[in-house]
Amino acid sequence: MRGSIEVHRYLTERGIPHEFYRLDRPLRRLEEAADLLDLKPSQVVIAKLFETAQVPVLALSSAAAKPTAAGVVKAMGDGHVRAATSSRVTEHTGFLAQWLPPVGHEQASRALLEASLAESDVLYAAGGDPGVMLVIRAADLIRATSATAANLVAPAPALDPSLLAG
Repeated sequence: MRGSIEVHRYLTERGIPHEFYRLDRPLRRLEEAADLLDLKPSQVVIAKLFETAQVPVLALSSAAAKPTAAGVVKAMGDGHVRAATSSRVTEHTGFLAQWLPPVGHEQASRALLEASLAESDVLYAAGGDPGVMLVIRAADLIRATSATAANLVAPAPALDPSLLAG
């Protein structure tokens, strides 16, 4: 199983500045890091692997807005997209799906970055080991992943105006 050492090596070999932060307590879900570290959910990056007919796709989005298969379909132009199972994530990347870092995977994937993240200064992502956060500037994350910015979040369903009558 891969961990934060592989993430550090990957970034160091490419000259990408980064830091790690060890959380005081384990989390059930990565999204909880925002509350624990007093961050905006938009500063916490969630990595999710999708499988397509062409190539695996690593979707990077904020904890505030998770990527969807529909968003990946739109960005990739490939109608055959599905979220990878936890076992496929581990098989492809070498990391636990719940703590999937954005870099350092065993096999390459095409990376897509939620466009709103590109506007952030500093981002926090899983560091490869449970309870370890990677701290990296957005520009450096884009450089490290060769990510393409895209809208990966499906729009919220429209409200039925008749439900708003009061």
